[in-house]
Amino acid sequence: MNLGLHYKNKDHIFDEKEVNGVPFLSYPMLEETGIVNHGFSTRLGGVSKGCWATMNISTTRGDDPEDVRENQRRIAGAIGVQPEDMTFTNQTHTTNVAVVKAGDRGKRFQETDGMITDVPGICLVTFYADCVPLYFVDPVKKAIGLSHSGWRGTVGKIGKVTIELMQKTYGSDPEDIIAAIGPSICRDCYEVSGDVIQQFRESFDEAYWPELFYKKENGKYQLDLWRANERIFTEAGIREDHIAVTNVCTHCNPDILFSHRTTGKIVRRSFERSGADKGVEQFVDSLLKYGLYALLVFSLISSLGFDTTSVAAVLASGGVAIGLALQGSLSNFAGGVLILLLKPFVVGDYIIEDTNGKEGTVKEIQIFYTKLSTIDNKTIVIPNGMLTNNSITNATAKDERQLDLRVGISYDADIRQAKSVIENLLIKDECIIKNEQINVFVHELADNAVVLGIRAWVKNEEYWETRWRLLEEIKLLLDENGIEIPYPQMTVHMQKNT
Repeated sequence: MNLGLHYKNKDHIFDEKEVNGVPFLSYPMLEETGIVNHGFSTRLGGVSKGCWATMNISTTRGDDPEDVRENQRRIAGAIGVQPEDMTFTNQTHTTNVAVVKAGDRGKRFQETDGMITDVPGICLVTFYADCVPLYFVDPVKKAIGLSHSGWRGTVGKIGKVTIELMQKTYGSDPEDIIAAIGPSICRDCYEVSGDVIQQFRESFDEAYWPELFYKKENGKYQLDLWRANERIFTEAGIREDHIAVTNVCTHCNPDILFSHRTTGKIVRRSFERSGADKGVEQFVDSLLKYGLYALLVFSLISSLGFDTTSVAAVLASGGVAIGLALQGSLSNFAGGVLILLLKPFVVGDYIIEDTNGKEGTVKEIQIFYTKLSTIDNKTIVIPNGMLTNNSITNATAKDERQLDLRVGISYDADIRQAKSVIENLLIKDECIIKNEQINVFVHELADNAVVLGIRAWVKNEEYWETRWRLLEEIKLLLDENGIEIPYPQMTVHMQKNT
C-alpha cells in the first residue's frame, strides 16, 4: 500500500502494510530474523476522535478508555499478537529497562522506558510522538528489546543500557543483535536550546559533535537523534550492517504519524504571527495545559456517572473556602500576568532577585512560577508573586553592560605607567566597545594600596568571559612592567633593650 509518507531518502528501510484496514510500518531486516512480529502504528485505522484520531493506543492521554482498548485490539490483530499479551511502559524519560517475564503479560511497568524479554508470545509496547523507538532482536538467543529514547534517554544512552541488559540476562552477543531506529523527529525539524546540547557534549566524544548537531544564527541548535542513537549502537558493539536507521520523520508526516511538536506548533505559530514574546507564549501554553487538565478531570467525573451540575454547585458553594486556600496560588497567577504586562524581564534575561539573592537566566514564565537556570545548570523555581513584590535586578535588559573593575597597586608604583598599561590593554581588546568611554582612574587611596578603577563597555553576552580574561591579563602585564600589587601585611619592629 501507499500511505503517502514523506521519506527523507530513497533507502528501503520500511514496508508499508495494511491488515484489516489497519496500516503500520515494518522493517524487512527484523522480519528476516523469522522470530518476531513487529510494527510501528500510524494515526490511521482506529476509532479515537479529536486530537487522538484515530489510532491512539495510550491510556494516559485523556482519550476514551474504550476507544483505546479497541485500538489496541486492532493493532494487535494487524501485527499478529494477542491483546492480552501486550505489555506496556509508563515512560518518564529515564534509562530504566525492565526484564519482562512470563508472569508480566499485560503489565504496565512504571517509570520505565525500555523492556526486554525472551518469553515467546509477549508483545512489548512503547509510545511515541517524536521520540525515538529502538528495536532489538537477538536471533541467536531468541530475545527481543524495545526502548523509548527521547533526548534525555539518548544522553543517558538507553540503547546501550538495553544491549548490556540483554548481554547480562540472556548472554546476547552484540554482534548478533539486529537493531532498528524507528520513525521519530529528524534533525531538520528538531530545534533545541544550548543547555540540551551541553549535555550531548558531555555524553558524546567531541569527534562526533559535527555530525550530531550544529548551531544556527538564532543561538539554537539542530540535533540529530537518529545519528546519535546509531553511534550508541556501534559503540555498544552492534555491527553497522545490522542497523536499520529510519528515514521517516514524525514531524514531517503529522497527518499520518503522531507528532508532539506539530501539535504544540499550532499554538506557537499563532503567537509568532502576532509577534508575542516567548514569555507570553509559555504563560498561555501553561494556562492551556492546566485548563485542559481541569477539563479532563471534569470529563472523567462525568464518565463515572456523577451529575456534573451537582459538582458545579458544590464547587460554587465552596468558592470562598477554595479561594482562601488558594490565595497564594492566585497571587502567583496575578504576578505572572503583571510580569507579562509590565515586562520587568523576558525569557532569556539574566535576573537577580535581590531579597533572597536568587539569580539566573529566565527559561520559562509559567502561570504560577518562573524558572531560572543558573550558570552551573541548576534550575531555580520562584513564585511569580515573589518576583512582583520584591526588587529585581535585570543584568541583561540592555544590549551593552559596563565592566567595573578594581585593581590595587603599590604606593611606590608609578600611577601614570600603571594607567597607561591598563588603557592600552583595553584599547587592544576586541571585546571592548571602542565608541563607548574607557576610563582608568584613581578610585581610592586605601591603607595598603592605590586602588585604580577601570570602566569599559562590552556586549552583554561577552561580559563574564571578558571580565575574567581582563583580570588575568592585567595581573600579567603589571608583573611584566614591575608594578607591584600589594597585599595586607604586618611589619613588626623589635626594639632591643640596652
